Amino acid sequence: MSKSKLTGWILSVLLAVFLGTGMAGKPVLELAGELLGASGGLRGLMDQHTRQLAQLPGVGPAKAARLDRKSTRLNSSHVALSRMPS
Repeated sequence: MSKSKLTGWILSVLLAVFLGTGMAGKPVLELAGELLGASGGLRGLMDQHTRQLAQLPGVGPAKAARLDRKSTRLNSSHVALSRMPS
């Protein structure tokens, strides 16, 4: 697995943990991957305001607030992963 695919998978797993649950018919890991893809990655997702996050399919106000609180940890993880040796 390439470094970029591994990093993307790890970020999806971390986001899935912070989301906690998926939505009807969509497991949380799949939802996390779709959110990252639709937002252009973690930075794009975390740059959105809580109100914008809450409007994304499968997120809602509670998950948006949780993501807002966890954004520092997610961003730190992203920085650490980007520094992984190839």
